[in-house]
Amino acid sequence: MVKEIQIVLADVNARLGGWGTISQWLPQLNIAEVGQQIAQAGSTASRVLFGTLSAIGNQVVSYLIMFFLFYFLLTTDEDKLSRTVFAIMPFSRDNTLKLQRQFRTVTYATLITSGLIAVVQGVLMGLSFWWLGLAAPVLWGSVATITSFIPVIGAGGVWVPAVIILLIQGNLWAGVGILICGLIISSVDNFLRPAIQKKVGAIHPFVSLLGVFIGLSLFGLVGLIIGPLLISYFLLMAGMFKEEYID
Repeated sequence: MVKEIQIVLADVNARLGGWGTISQWLPQLNIAEVGQQIAQAGSTASRVLFGTLSAIGNQVVSYLIMFFLFYFLLTTDEDKLSRTVFAIMPFSRDNTLKLQRQFRTVTYATLITSGLIAVVQGVLMGLSFWWLGLAAPVLWGSVATITSFIPVIGAGGVWVPAVIILLIQGNLWAGVGILICGLIISSVDNFLRPAIQKKVGAIHPFVSLLGVFIGLSLFGLVGLIIGPLLISYFLLMAGMFKEEYID
């Protein structure tokens, strides 16, 4: 993937080079203006670098926390964890068991459905780029896997811009090919999601969309999964509270 990123950057560099060299533009500027622009560029670059390092640090901390949570989740005794959950739940035993089953269903629905569909769409996108002879199929297949987690956008976050760029470049064959492949790949969601959710339980699309936005702002990339789960858990808890104490 790193190698393909270098190829893509080199291609962008080559295309930008067609706009002219720096020496062609500098004569139109005076020395003071050039110095001012350089100073401004240096200031902007330092802010961007600081923001990038800060964002990377936040992501590293998020992933470390995630791995520690997974470690304790997988190594903790299940019976002990179950007893702890039962002890803190403010509901009757029957309703707590019911809520536990609903939690499990929602978790399976989110992880299995979203994960499987994202991987399938990413693989198909990468194969489409490779079949049409386009650059960086592994890179764009991986990007499509990530965007497939985002409701509404999905794999279209990769193939729609690709079609536009290819058509602008005059590559009609590749543009039409990616358009057809993209429509097929995006339609995979319509067939797979109902079939999988029928087995493990359905989550309303609005809950998924709201959860993604909240999760991204709070947890970063990991929030694509955590966000919808938190919203679903909250709704299940609210429904159980209503059933236990109001109805």
